[in-house]
Amino acid sequence: MRAGGRYGGTAVGRPPGATLLELMVVLAIIGMISGLSLVSLQSLRPTVAAVTRERFRAARDSAVRTGRTVELGSDSTVTRFLPDGRGLGAEVDPVTGEWRDGR
Repeated sequence: MRAGGRYGGTAVGRPPGATLLELMVVLAIIGMISGLSLVSLQSLRPTVAAVTRERFRAARDSAVRTGRTVELGSDSTVTRFLPDGRGLGAEVDPVTGEWRDGR
């Protein structure tokens, strides 16, 4: 029996390797997987609300820890955090100093 017979080896008349169609299918699959990966990675980025909430929390914690008033904001809107944890400004709850999330 010759090499590459009926149940093993390479097919007669076909050289080993991949066809152009097989390579295109593999590249298409890799492209779809990488596209889905990028979309899912974008959802892991923190939102603007989460970053703002963290800035306000850090400023309040700093005021409580140092015993000094901490100001946060721009020239038009300034939020002050007092050493007892209260907050003064339109964006925070005056009693708890928590950010109101634009409400």
